[in-house]
Amino acid sequence: MEQDISKQLRLYKLIYAALVVLSVTNVVASYMPKPVSIGIFIVLILAGCQASLAASFFMHLLHEKPIVLVVLVFTVFFLVSMMGLIVFNHHNIYDGAYYVTG
Repeated sequence: MEQDISKQLRLYKLIYAALVVLSVTNVVASYMPKPVSIGIFIVLILAGCQASLAASFFMHLLHEKPIVLVVLVFTVFFLVSMMGLIVFNHHNIYDGAYYVTG
């Protein structure tokens, strides 16, 4: 029994360390010089990784019923779709700006 608790405690410490590393990486990435859409994409990917780790392990969603996991998969799909639209819009905004002003 004590071995199980020490394994779980070690896992939670690893997840905590990963969350700290992702948080620091997120802050560093936000200050790096890059295009706005790429910066938003990187920060959202890192934040999504943090949210999935926190929800999966600290909120114990990995051991929930399959319908909860299906809803989470759809949520991730829509998140990735929205990030793709941001990047797509950034690359097409200049054509639209020239069309309106030109």
